[in-house]
Amino acid sequence: MLSNSYLIHANNQERTVRNKPLSGQLNQRKFPFPLVLWAMSLAEYDPAPVAPPYNTPPALIAFALGVLVVCFVTFSIVYLCKYCFTSMIQTWAFQRTASGSIIRLTPHRSPPRGIDPALLQLFPTFPYSSVKDLRKDQRYSLECAICLVEFEDDSMLRFLTLCCHVFHQDCIDLWLRSHKTCPVCRRDLESCPDETLKPVDVVVSSTSVLSFVSLPQVDNWISSMDPTLPNPSFNPNKYLKEQFVSNLSGSSMPEIVALTVIIPVLILIRHSISSVSITGASLKKKNDDAPSSKKNFKSYLATLSLDFLVIVVPMLLFFTVLANWTYVFACLFAILTLLYIATKRSGGSSSFEGEPTSLRAYVTSYRVLVMIITFLCILAVDFKIFPRRYAKTETYGTSLMDLGVGAFVLANSLVSRQARNMGSVSWKTAIASTSPLIILGFLRLATTTGVDYQVHVGEYGVHWNFFFTLAAVSILTSFINIAPQYCGIIGSLVLVGYQFCLVQGLNLYLLSNERGMDILSQNKEGIFSIFGYWGMYLLGVHLGNSLIFGSHSSGFRSSRWVRMRVWVLSILFWLLTVLLDRHVERVSRRTCNLPYVTMVLADNLQLLSILMLADLVPGRKTSILEEAFNRNLLATFLLANILTGLVNLSVDTLSASSITALVILFVYAYILSIVIGIVDYFGIRLKFW
Repeated sequence: MLSNSYLIHANNQERTVRNKPLSGQLNQRKFPFPLVLWAMSLAEYDPAPVAPPYNTPPALIAFALGVLVVCFVTFSIVYLCKYCFTSMIQTWAFQRTASGSIIRLTPHRSPPRGIDPALLQLFPTFPYSSVKDLRKDQRYSLECAICLVEFEDDSMLRFLTLCCHVFHQDCIDLWLRSHKTCPVCRRDLESCPDETLKPVDVVVSSTSVLSFVSLPQVDNWISSMDPTLPNPSFNPNKYLKEQFVSNLSGSSMPEIVALTVIIPVLILIRHSISSVSITGASLKKKNDDAPSSKKNFKSYLATLSLDFLVIVVPMLLFFTVLANWTYVFACLFAILTLLYIATKRSGGSSSFEGEPTSLRAYVTSYRVLVMIITFLCILAVDFKIFPRRYAKTETYGTSLMDLGVGAFVLANSLVSRQARNMGSVSWKTAIASTSPLIILGFLRLATTTGVDYQVHVGEYGVHWNFFFTLAAVSILTSFINIAPQYCGIIGSLVLVGYQFCLVQGLNLYLLSNERGMDILSQNKEGIFSIFGYWGMYLLGVHLGNSLIFGSHSSGFRSSRWVRMRVWVLSILFWLLTVLLDRHVERVSRRTCNLPYVTMVLADNLQLLSILMLADLVPGRKTSILEEAFNRNLLATFLLANILTGLVNLSVDTLSASSITALVILFVYAYILSIVIGIVDYFGIRLKFW
């Protein structure tokens, strides 16, 4: 009797909670970070029955929170002690460039950290016009590696005699006031032999000029910059290519939003086009007769080529020659898509509304879309046809390629074991599943060093790379296994705590060009950004569990409600990104700060929300190309990296014309698509663990 009354009371209480408006439920929740957790609470509101509870030891959660609190408190105490001690013995001042931007923090009374001014004056200077004829009519102009401005005839240059690098005099003088190394090769300039600085009188133009450099030395510098001359390196243009992708400030958030409108609409267009049906059973049968198999294979290649023409080719054009028309095409695509959906709905075609596609199919299209964007950009960025504003930013800013690693982390979290409410794995299984990423990280490090491949040190560090970041996040989430219902809260706490450390001075350390000899200092960007990616991963687990793998993930009515929640979450995260970018700290992929995490969430949820419009568009809900890429995502990424390296080592990408660059990019993308498609046709999964 008591149990029956208790059940009746519980059912009445549940009915009362469900009948309450959403705003009333939100007002009852008190969170330490209101705006983020309010956005996350939208995903928690579920009209369907709640999924079975996740059995996680409370002690493990308490341990994780304790570790975070200890780390944050320790860092705060160390920083405050250092700051107070320093302020008592000296006064600090900011050193600024000629444009007024802060470059570093130096004390007034401490000795200068740059080279001796007397030694600086020994490095020779000369006008560019005096050595221009020695370049033998090369096809491209030289530029200063510091300001990225091409040398002009009246430019005064300073020549570093030890490493044979040359810069604008004003640029290198400002650099050497706070550094003792060459900004390109990092060679110590205070160890120059005396004979390299011996003054010599030379005539460099019609007027006799006293210089400290001889013509053979200048000729050696020209030879080192000339890609047509013999060079023992596999990559003679390494420094030029590194500078080509360095010191960039990115694009704007509206342009990122516009690109995110265009890209998924291409997928919707392909889905709306009737295609040749290739059944999965026909791909696995091995005893079919030859003519039928040949016919199916031809149909498969034709369909795959059509997918490539509709999805990949327009995307590549929007990233290159049509980049200046982004806003126009975004508005056009949005209007045409809405008109098309309205026309089909008003026409009474309800057949495609009766059976909505599973939300997991949308996530598949989303993950494939992220992969296509990635393998197109990693090669296109090395050509001049690719806008510099789409390349990765140096410190702060937003760009298309900045979203890459964050999108990979978020895509993995949405379909992870935690998001699917599966049990935790043992530490041996976790290490075994992560070992391929670690091996790939070391292989990439060895190959890039062995062939002298260009590496942007400011991206992850000297030795760190993309694979190490994914492996570190995977190991961290495996050892600290958190229940999905708590991932949103703990992820928000991790991000807020990490952002607090950044604004308290950690960002100055991470964004500084100064590096020590220890592993932590040389890879500071990659190591410290793990906290940001881990927080992003936890938020993705929460979203995946509540939106995709919850009990409401089927049925048209629930699917429409989920679609609306994804749209609302995307808008809220965009608004939150703007607020954080203006009032807390600018977006920085290099540190993976809180504004960057919210921008990645907003952009990827926008992609997913547009892909969810497929329920309103008649036609197939997937394509052959998407299915092939989805079954071999990691193999696609590895093959793309190999092809990118081969192109860079065999082609001078900096001097390639626009037509040549487009042809190379089209051939590269088509080869990649065809190879992965053929592998999938024969039922092969390139997974070696």
